[in-house]
Amino acid sequence: MPDADFYIVGGNQNEIDFWKSEIARFNLSNSHLTGRIPHQEVPRWLAAADVLLMMWTWRVPTIRVCSPMKLFEYMAAQRLIVGPAFPTVLEVLEDRKDAILFEPDNLDEMEKALREGLSKSQETELPARAYEKVSRDYTWEARCQLILDSFQL
Repeated sequence: MPDADFYIVGGNQNEIDFWKSEIARFNLSNSHLTGRIPHQEVPRWLAAADVLLMMWTWRVPTIRVCSPMKLFEYMAAQRLIVGPAFPTVLEVLEDRKDAILFEPDNLDEMEKALREGLSKSQETELPARAYEKVSRDYTWEARCQLILDSFQL
């Protein structure tokens, strides 16, 4: 997708070295690796994006049971989210209501969803809806209240 710039934040040094060589091998001048950054800088990177792409695959060992923290950070960033429709993601996000979701491990669907996201990033209400949901339902206070309520049977 030469019409978009990709910034990949994070990774260990071996991963960064590998992907730098792949970027050079395929001459992907629009792909940039930052490496790890201090956590307090993450919101700035998220705010600078037009679209936030979640890149999990079925090979992630915990994807069937986890609720990824990155998902909630993306929702709080008020940017359009594009990501795979894993069951754990679908517990939080709804396709075309607060994010654009695609079939996991389907590169064609990912590209199609990402292109849609890039074309709609400035005109859609999806980021506002995701932010409203995370602000209402997924704060630490809301999570604690849910736990406390479960004890009051």
